[in-house]
Amino acid sequence: MNIKETVNMNGNITIKQTNATNNQSSDVICAYLSASIDTGSNNINISINIQNKELLDANGSEAQAQYTDFETTIKNRAKELGFTIFA
Repeated sequence: MNIKETVNMNGNITIKQTNATNNQSSDVICAYLSASIDTGSNNINISINIQNKELLDANGSEAQAQYTDFETTIKNRAKELGFTIFA
């Protein structure tokens, strides 16, 4: 028997935003991230669904750092599953 493994991961890019009316801050989801690693088809996908492009663009370096963290996590898991391209 040949058993294949698929790993799915997801996360959010969030930016802290302050409400001008009450001066309260909250995390706003700017983008949803999802990834799958399929050892059966040797396929790796990362998808980004942007919810708030204006806020994302205004906080580019913070958003990029969060994306990089997500991408690094995916690559590390892919290495563990034997995808040597990420070694």
